[in-house]
Amino acid sequence: MSTFKYVAFISYQRTDEAWAKWLHHQLEHYHLPANLGENVNLLQNELRPMFLDEAELAGGNLSENIKTALIQSRNLIVLCSPHSAQSVWVNKEVKTFIDLGRVLNIIPVIIEGVPYACTEEECFVPVLHSLRGTDKEPLGINARYGREITSVKIVAQILGVSFDTLWNRYERDKAIERQRLIEEKRRLQRVESRYL
Repeated sequence: MSTFKYVAFISYQRTDEAWAKWLHHQLEHYHLPANLGENVNLLQNELRPMFLDEAELAGGNLSENIKTALIQSRNLIVLCSPHSAQSVWVNKEVKTFIDLGRVLNIIPVIIEGVPYACTEEECFVPVLHSLRGTDKEPLGINARYGREITSVKIVAQILGVSFDTLWNRYERDKAIERQRLIEEKRRLQRVESRYL
């Protein structure tokens, strides 16, 4: 049974807000396969709740509210871009998570830029950059292969399961849904033809 309130905290810079909102929705509405086994530490078949500041904060002291949410989050998803690499807040959030002893639960998602570039293309905040070459260096998920693949890779990392297992299931579900829509369209066409 999980002692955390949030499955993950999504850290981002305001310029990347559209990505953050999309990811928040995508992850909270991702339905997990029923056969993942007992080693997956979730109470339900959904990845809820995810912490996104705009959706979760109700007022009060911002710094304390953010710190509390980080403490209550099992994972930290960092949307990495040249914008977020310059963000003092994103750097503080990552540092707080590291200080909590959860560096292995940090999931960098590279939405723009290059990690370890040391140029204006740099997408990792300084505290993530400082982990390079250590046994705690996180492996980033590159979003250039598309949002759907990215979201499934994040789910696989959160659950500690194979990406292929989840992706094959995702593709199968999409095919079933496409077939259902085709059959529904044909049914409606038959109904319409009866009245013509």
